[in-house]
Amino acid sequence: MRSSHLPSCKVAIVFTLFWLLSTSLKEGEISSCIIFPPSTTTSFPRLVMVETLPTLQEFTLCYWFKIHRLDKRLHIFSYAHDAQSNEILTYVDVENVIGFYVSGTPELQVQCPYYLRIGKWHHVCYVWSSWEGQATLVVDSFGCHGNKTGMHKGGTVRSGGALVLGQDQDKVGGGFDPKQNMEGRLSELHLWDSALNSEQILRLSRCTDISERSIYGNLIRWEKTPFQFYDGVVLSPNNICA
Repeated sequence: MRSSHLPSCKVAIVFTLFWLLSTSLKEGEISSCIIFPPSTTTSFPRLVMVETLPTLQEFTLCYWFKIHRLDKRLHIFSYAHDAQSNEILTYVDVENVIGFYVSGTPELQVQCPYYLRIGKWHHVCYVWSSWEGQATLVVDSFGCHGNKTGMHKGGTVRSGGALVLGQDQDKVGGGFDPKQNMEGRLSELHLWDSALNSEQILRLSRCTDISERSIYGNLIRWEKTPFQFYDGVVLSPNNICA
């Protein structure tokens, strides 16, 4: 894993501040937002999950995001394994394209020309199930969506990998490219080991008080799952409903 360019004590302080803010929040109060500044050849702003994921036969990944630019492919969620660097990978690309990979298999992507906007909060969910290789991508309450079958059918997402937010891993824990990072904001990221249904996804995508959504990931729960901060990632109040 690539080490931080900040002194280790500063990384620990940033992590502690995140913990203090998250534990001071009560259910229904405003949550936190992560700001990813630009990458350079020596600095790769990112969050690294402290633990790893279990073996998965299906999953649902949802989050709110706001991009600051869209002149390159921005990678938001990267789960890499020794056997496959793109075990799970999500991105936003030029021409308003949103997509994801599962275990390096051909991706599912959708084009959202009337929904994806720079400087605007968007909600996205990615759903995958091994049984028929069913994959679904939902943007802004089904305002833009797509489906695909046969995506890694009968396979699994392997356990023991590294999970990074804000960068694309070309190898486990590293291999970052400053042209493949996230520049923008991320909030309320949740991951489940099951396939959520359309009603649950709609509830998550509504811009309402957190307590009214009341669905939280069992593998990753925003404000609860510990991450380490690297290279200038900033924690800020969440304003997705502002």
